[in-house]
Amino acid sequence: MPRKEMISTKITTAGALTTLHSFQTNNGSGNAEGSGGQARLTVGSDGNLYGITTDGGSANMGTVFRITTNGIFTRLVSFTGANGAEPKAELTVGADGQFYGTTQRGGTAGLGTVFKVTTNGALTTLVSFQDSANALPQSGLLLASDGNFYGCSRGSVFRMTPGGVLTNLVSLLALNGTRPQAGLVLGLDGNFYGTTRNSGSNSAGTIFRFTPGGVFTSLFSFNDTNGFAPQAGLALGQDGNFYGTTVFGGPDDAGTIFRFSTNGNLTTLVSFNRNNGANPQCQLAMDASGNFYGTTPDGGGPNGFGTVFRVTTNGVLSTLVSFEDANGVQVPSAGLTAGQDGNFYGTTSTGGPKANGGVFRVTPGGLMTPLVSFDNTNGSTPLGGLVQANDGTLYGTTAFGGTNSTIGPNSNFGTIFKLTTNGVLTTLFNFHFTDGNAPSASLIFGNDGNLYGTTQFGGFTAGNPAGNGLGTVFRITTNGVFTSLVLFQRTNGSNPQAPLVLGKDGNLYGTTTQGGTGGGGTIFRIVLTPQLSRIAQGPGGNVLLTGIGPAGATFHLLVSTDISLPIASWTLLTTGAFDTNGQFSFTDTTTATAKTRFYRISTP
Repeated sequence: MPRKEMISTKITTAGALTTLHSFQTNNGSGNAEGSGGQARLTVGSDGNLYGITTDGGSANMGTVFRITTNGIFTRLVSFTGANGAEPKAELTVGADGQFYGTTQRGGTAGLGTVFKVTTNGALTTLVSFQDSANALPQSGLLLASDGNFYGCSRGSVFRMTPGGVLTNLVSLLALNGTRPQAGLVLGLDGNFYGTTRNSGSNSAGTIFRFTPGGVFTSLFSFNDTNGFAPQAGLALGQDGNFYGTTVFGGPDDAGTIFRFSTNGNLTTLVSFNRNNGANPQCQLAMDASGNFYGTTPDGGGPNGFGTVFRVTTNGVLSTLVSFEDANGVQVPSAGLTAGQDGNFYGTTSTGGPKANGGVFRVTPGGLMTPLVSFDNTNGSTPLGGLVQANDGTLYGTTAFGGTNSTIGPNSNFGTIFKLTTNGVLTTLFNFHFTDGNAPSASLIFGNDGNLYGTTQFGGFTAGNPAGNGLGTVFRITTNGVFTSLVLFQRTNGSNPQAPLVLGKDGNLYGTTTQGGTGGGGTIFRIVLTPQLSRIAQGPGGNVLLTGIGPAGATFHLLVSTDISLPIASWTLLTTGAFDTNGQFSFTDTTTATAKTRFYRISTP
C-alpha cells in the first residue's frame, strides 16, 4: 500500500480545511511525486501555486510542480543531477514571470545550481557552483529593486543577474580557520605552528603560524582532496618540514598523511583506504632514523579497531599492528610516545576486560604488548597520549573514571596517573569537576619539572549549575600535588582539547576549540617565567616598572648598580604578588642619586 504525505491544503477564514493533493512517495513505479519539504508555495502570475520537492521524480532527486487552487497537480520538472538535485528552498517569481530557484546538489560539479523554469516546465540552468567553499545553497533567492537576485550559499552571500552572472559578495567562512583542536609545535624559527579543524578558504581546515608576540598568519587551506579536518598537532622532521595527519579527505575520505614546508607547499604522502587504517587523529612520533609512527582509530583488519603504522618521509606506509579482540586493547585515540628504550607507548580508549581502554607498548618492528587495562576505579577512556620523564616513568590522563563517582559508568571526572614501562600504575589525582573534567590531551613538562595539562570541561559553568563547564589548565607535581591555574570563561576561550607547548621563553602556549571574541577558539599564553615588560622614567626621576608572571604568585623585585654582582648581593626593593591577570606594577622612588640601575624579578 502506498505511503502518502498530505501537504497541499487550503483553509478558509472560518477554519474549514480542504486537502488539495496527497503526494505519492511510493507508487511502485520508481517515479514518485516526492515528499513535501520545508519550502513554502509560490503564487505565479497565472494564479496557480508552484513548489518543489526535495526527492521524487524520475531520478528521485527532486521536482518542481504546479497545483491549481482546485487541486489539479502537475509535475513540471524532474531533477536528474546534471540539471540540479535536492532543491530545498521556495521559488521566486522574476520580472519576466518565470520562476527562479536553487538546488543544494547537482550541476556540473555536484555542488548545486541556480535555475529558472517557465510555467510549462522548461528549465534552464543558470549557474553550476564550482567552489565547495561557496556552494551548496539551501536558501531561496530575493529579487531586489535593482533587478538582480540575491541569495546565500553555505559559504557566501551572492548576487546573480537574471542572465545568470553570479558574483560572490561576502564570504561567510572564517578564512583563517576555526576550532583548533591540536597542540602548537615550536618551529626552528622560534614561531609556533598549528592546525584548525574547520573553516579556511575551502572549509576543510588550515595550517597557521603564530609568533610569541601574537602575529597570526594563515599559511594553508586544505581542500578535501589533499585532506580534510586536521585534528592533530604537526611534527617537525629532521629535514625541517612539518608532518601531520587529517581525519578525513583523500580518495576514500579516510584521511591522509602530509608533509608541509613553511613556504606553503603541501605534499600528500599517504591516503588511507580503511584496509591500511582510517581517520588518523594523532600527532606523529619520530624515531632516530627520521621515520614517523602513528595510530588510526578505525580501519585495519576485519574488525576495524584501528592500527599502528610507520611512514617514511617519502610516503612509504607500513601497518605494524591491527588491533583486534585478541590484543586486549582497541581504538587508539591519541598518537604514540617515543620511549627512551627505543619502543613506542600509546593508549587506547576502549578494549580490555572492562572495555575501559588501556596502555600498550609496541616495538619498531610491530610487536605489541598491553601494559595496563583500566577498570574505571583507576580511570577509564584515555583520550590523550603519554609523556615520559627522565627516569623513564610515563605520565598520562584518563577522560573518565576515578574515585570521585557520580551516577553511572564513565560519569566520573577523570584521573592523572603515572606508569612504569613494565606496567605498574599509580593514580596521582582524581578530578572533582570544579578543578576540571575530561582531560583529553597529553601532559607536558615545564622547565620547573612539573606537569601541565588541560581539561575539556569542568571548572567554570557560567552560572549554570547543570553546565558541563568550560575547561581548565592545571599543574601537577610528579608526586601528585595539584594546582588549578585557569578556569576558562568563554571570553578567554573555552573547551581546550589540545596539549600545551613550552615556548623558548619558558611560558606555556595553547589553544581552545571555542570561545574568544570571535567564538571560533583562541590561542593563549600562560606565563610561568616572570618578566619585566616595561621600565619607564616618570616625574621626579622615579622609575615605573611593570611586569607579568604566574597569576597570584609571589615575586621579588631586586635592584643593583652593578649587573655583574651575584644575585645574593642585589638589593630587595619589594615583595608582592601578581594579580589575577598575572600583572604587577611598582614605582621605584629611590633613584635620585643613581645614574645606572639594573632590575631583576623572580618568583620564590
